[in-house]
Formats: sequence, C-alpha cells, structure tokens
Amino acid sequence: MALRRAVALAPRHPELRRRLAALLYWAGHPGEALREAQEALEHEPAPRVSGDLHALMADCYAELGDLERQRAELEFARRHAPRSPLVIEAIGRHLLGQGAASDAASVFRTGTGYCRRSARMWTLYGLASREAGDIANARSALEQAIRLGADDARTYGELAWILLVQSEPALGLPYFEKALGKVEGAVLRSWVGSLVGDCHDRLGDPETAAAYYRTALQEDETNAHAAFGLAGVLWARGQYIEATEMFRKAAVGNPEDAQTLYWLGVSLNRLGDHGGARQPLEQALRLGFDPVLAHRQLAHALYRRGELEGAREHATEALSAAFDTSMRSQLHSLLGDIERQGGALDRAHAHLTQALDMDPANLDALYNLALLHLASDDLPEATAALNRLLAIDPEYEHAVALARDLEGGAWGGGASAEGP
Repeated sequence: MALRRAVALAPRHPELRRRLAALLYWAGHPGEALREAQEALEHEPAPRVSGDLHALMADCYAELGDLERQRAELEFARRHAPRSPLVIEAIGRHLLGQGAASDAASVFRTGTGYCRRSARMWTLYGLASREAGDIANARSALEQAIRLGADDARTYGELAWILLVQSEPALGLPYFEKALGKVEGAVLRSWVGSLVGDCHDRLGDPETAAAYYRTALQEDETNAHAAFGLAGVLWARGQYIEATEMFRKAAVGNPEDAQTLYWLGVSLNRLGDHGGARQPLEQALRLGFDPVLAHRQLAHALYRRGELEGAREHATEALSAAFDTSMRSQLHSLLGDIERQGGALDRAHAHLTQALDMDPANLDALYNLALLHLASDDLPEATAALNRLLAIDPEYEHAVALARDLEGGAWGGGASAEGP
C-alpha cells in the first residue's frame, strides 16, 4: 500500500507510522498495528502524537485481550494529551466496554467542549448517553452531530430510534430512510428496514409497514422484530393463521421476549389451540409479562380445555393483580362462567353480579348471566338479561343465536361468551 511505501522512505517519521498503525488497527490487524505504534514512539514524537499513539496502543491491547496493559496505555495517553480527540474516544470506548455508560458519556461530553465542531465527538456523546438511558441528551447530541455534518447510518439510525421511542415516528422516519440508504450488510439492512416498518405502522399505514417487514424478512429471515411487526399487521386484518405463523417465527428468533411469547399464546388461543397456547403463556409469565393479561389468557386456555380448577386459579391470580375496573369486571365475568360450568351456581351469580356492578354494559357478563339463569330454569330472568344485552348491542353474536333458540324453544345450552 502507498502508506507502507511512504513509511519505508521515511522510517523515522512518527506521524506516518501512526497513520499506518491506525489503518492496520481498523483493518483488523491489532498485532501489526501495535508494532508500528511502538516503532513510532521510538522516534520521540511531539506529546500530542505520543498521546494518540498510546491511545491506539490501548485499543490494540484491548483487541489482544491484555486489559492491564490497555489501562496503563490509556492512563499514559490521558496524561500526555488529555484534549486529544483520539485519546478521549479511546477512554470513552474503554468505559463503554466496562459497562460504565454514564462515565463514558461524561468523558465524551467533556470532549465536545474541547472539540465543539467535531461531529464524531457529538455522535459518541449521543451513543453513550443513549446507552446510559439519558434519552434527552442522546437526542440533542445526535441532532447536533447531524447539524455538524455527520452523515453515517449509525448516527441517523440511533436518532431515528430515539424519536420512535419518544412517540415521534413522523420525525424519525426520514432518518431511518437515510440510515437504510447507507447501511451495509443484509442483517443490518433488515433491522433498519423493520424499524422503518414500525414508523409506518404507528403513522397509520399498515400496508406500507407490511411491505417493509416482508422485505426485511427476505433480507434476514431470522429478524424477529420484523416477524413480530408483520404478525401485528396480519392480526389487525383478522388473518389469524398467518399472524400465528409470524408470531411463532418471532418467538423462535427471540425466545426470551415475553411480549412475543404472550402474543403467540393469544394467537393460538384465538385459533382454538388451547393446549399449544399454554406453554408460551406460562413462559411469558415467568419472563415478567403483565400478570393480569397472562393469567387471564391462561385461564381462557384451561377453561376451553375443561380444566376448570386450573382456569379458576389463573383467573383469581389475574383478579388479584388487576386494578382497572373494566378488567376486574371482565375477570369476574370469566370466573362466573367457570363456576357455572363447575355447577357452583351461587358463586357464579356472585361473580356476575360484581361484574355488572363494576360495568353495567359488560356484554359478556350479561350473556353469562342469561346462561346462569337458564341453568337455574329461570327463563324470565334469563330473557331479561338477554334483552338488556341486545338493547346495548343488537348484533352480539351469541346473544342473537340464544334469543333465536329461546324463541323456537330449542335452547341447547348456549355457547360461552369467554374467549381470547
């Protein structure tokens, strides 16, 4: 390479050797880079160059696994050239590698004071702030980096992600599109493409979102985020079989994601595979998913399988964790139907009464109350509950069918209102 020839012609020129060492390091040859940096130091360069070389040597030692010598080189670099951008960057990246994101952000913030016009320093400050959870400073730093000329996929993508997290998809979308135009590699393109899909989905354009999700999956079929996003679009369309396939794909790619497992369970429940729904729902619960929702879905799954005791336990767990009045009403309705199916009509009546006290327009509770009265051979009360329901929603499917059966004198038990 031309730089090697230049070094051969001027072997005592420390700056040329520093540049060669840096090039070798970024090309993935830390051992060779380290030797060139050590050679450069032998020619007594100026303190600033010396500091930069020690920072580079620290990076090389980190790559070679010698963390003790890395720390020693960083300390030497800090003493010799505390304001050098390369030294500041090396110290900050070291802190990030140690999990000290807040300390790294502080180092890079100091660096922006020394290098106010450095887009790269502002980008590093933004990335470290985001890693530390300081989203507000991360956003402002990345915006400043772009104003100063940053034009790379990482800066655009990180800022877009922050805007998406802050529920500003319209602002984030142009940055994601810029990132998508610059990112290299199918896996990264797939990931950024799936985030573009998220923006379109949140902006109320599910068709465009689905197109981006599908393209992302074509580029990387293991992209669990794209699979989950596409599953959500398909679910909203009522394409439950296709949605379930995508939820399953997402769960394979991200088996520790509680939300994905929960929705796989919900989708399987929706398709009637209540036995299959149980395992992902239990796993979602173990991983910390909302206990009210997870226990409720498990109660539905077990109820549909005729496992009334298990269904009762899960519904009771959900009820004990629920604070929302509407949800508590729904859970009392579910427990009422479980008790009716188990023959405990008094307990069923108590639960359904509580459900309707909390929400007089709870259609499932009114329907289950009609079934309970029929089980008690109280046709007038059953008819009253049914009429009350149909006055609120004349198209409630099970109630319409039940009313038709009662009018024809052919009631055969009635379908339960309970479902996913």
